[in-house]
Amino acid sequence: MATYKEHIGRYRIVFHEEYSDAVKAEFRINGIDPDTYTTLYWSSNDLYDADCMLAECQKRAPAHKTYWLEDNGTEEFIERHVGGMF
Repeated sequence: MATYKEHIGRYRIVFHEEYSDAVKAEFRINGIDPDTYTTLYWSSNDLYDADCMLAECQKRAPAHKTYWLEDNGTEEFIERHVGGMF
């Protein structure tokens, strides 16, 4: 199976989304807390770029999404697998 290295920068734009009660129930069935579940949207090693992207995300965000900036302290490289299970 082929792999690649994913680069995730130090500064990360993440978001939390408010879900309907039915979707929250599905999350809980799968062992995920929908009230604390966040998604990585974008990352960079440059704080200025991250601030600009955050402002753009907040400007365009629908009412059910909240974006914020996190400083992870360092960048990461994560090995990912390409393709399906077969």
